[in-house]
Amino acid sequence: MSDTDNRVQAYFATLESALGGPDEQCDTVLAEVRADLEAQVRDAMAQGTDREEAWAQALDSVGEPAALAVSMRSALPPAPPRPWVQLMRSVLAVLVAGSGLLVIFTWRSADYGFDPLMPSLILGLNLPLALLLWPGVVWRWNPLFSTGTAALALLLIVGLDFGARNSTIESAFGPEGAVPTAGLFDSLWTYLPAVLAGLALLTVVMIQRGGQRRLVLAWTLGLLAAIEAVHQVEEALFRAEAQHAVEWVEARTTTRGALPTSEEFADQYEPRWLSRLHFYTSPAQEPDGAPSFAVFWSRATQNNHELIYHSDGTITGND
Repeated sequence: MSDTDNRVQAYFATLESALGGPDEQCDTVLAEVRADLEAQVRDAMAQGTDREEAWAQALDSVGEPAALAVSMRSALPPAPPRPWVQLMRSVLAVLVAGSGLLVIFTWRSADYGFDPLMPSLILGLNLPLALLLWPGVVWRWNPLFSTGTAALALLLIVGLDFGARNSTIESAFGPEGAVPTAGLFDSLWTYLPAVLAGLALLTVVMIQRGGQRRLVLAWTLGLLAAIEAVHQVEEALFRAEAQHAVEWVEARTTTRGALPTSEEFADQYEPRWLSRLHFYTSPAQEPDGAPSFAVFWSRATQNNHELIYHSDGTITGND
């Protein structure tokens, strides 16, 4: 074994002792430090430095093992709570994350097309809490490592989440002295999703371990993409079916000189992609004087939400 190998082995033995190892946590730290040093050595050797000198420079760059251990301890998670507490916190984190995804899925069905406003708002409310609740993910600057504080924060955020979506803003003053609360709420609503999305991003940045951070981002973006993909497919099918229905309506109108009735549409129209389409006429006229109509479809993702094709060519969502 060369002198360099002996020095590297002695360095990691001293570092392990300073970290209080061997144990699983210590082994993880040692593996990360070794991987970083080996990457430095490879880079130095690629630039022409010999192996012995490259290792010497790498070890000198991280400093003495005792000092490195002190700095590393501040980045290590505290001792884990009891197993039943860990399980409880994990279950709560899954429930919070699942609730947020369910709300995002439901709100997405209420309209047509992607709007980042609502996902940003719901993510900002749910993702930080889920990450802070899950044991061993975020611990630096994390008051929620206390289970009691975490439970209180859970109640507060759940109350804010449901209260904000089910309350109305009313003024107790008369018309002359009314406080413009609605305008204030609109202003807050404009910036709140961005603020909460920033909070979610900050919480992700607070995750100390790069592997966990990448895993959280992959799961979050992957689940959001899956939710959006479901609705995009659904809306693409509706666009195709609506175009087919409009062609049928236009052909019937050309032949008879009048729009078909809803009953005729229900009895005679043959769907191509989607069933359960409904046709309605309106006494209102288009700008060119033609009668207006609309094609409705109850979404498969949420039966109480509809996609509507208007005769002016626009598609909207209806809650």
